Amino acid sequence: MKQKTKIAIVITSVILLALVAVPVFAGSTAGVNVTVQAQNISITVSPTSYDYGVLSVGDTTETATTFTATNNGNIAEDFYIQGANTTNWTLANNPGDEIYEHDFKGGSQATYKALTTSDQAAASNIAAGGSVTNYRFQLHMPTSTTNFDPQSTTVTFTATAH
Repeated sequence: MKQKTKIAIVITSVILLALVAVPVFAGSTAGVNVTVQAQNISITVSPTSYDYGVLSVGDTTETATTFTATNNGNIAEDFYIQGANTTNWTLANNPGDEIYEHDFKGGSQATYKALTTSDQAAASNIAAGGSVTNYRFQLHMPTSTTNFDPQSTTVTFTATAH
């Protein structure tokens, strides 16, 4: 009987140690679903080209069509615009010898303003999917030139996060 008592005490001790050694947790868990989307800044301009045709030295003309700049991104954007030199003519605020002037209006610019080779504000806080539909350009030919080959230039629109 002493043997049975000793065995019972050992078994009871092992069970008690097991209960004390094993932590018991009570409660529940919950999760949070987290999503993210990459910022997309994107602009398109339509139409993508325009031909002023053949003009005389010193002439001024404006585009017969308007241009539309569209925010194709997924956030509000600000639009900027800049001009460029041609192969033979320099872009400036006033036409001169081998110097032409290229102006724009539309967006935040109600009257014609000379393009420069640096970004200028063209529109602000254009919503995703939104457009500015009324851009026009005006070209002032050089007052004199020795180059009568066709000249090409690019008007560049840039979008940034508002």
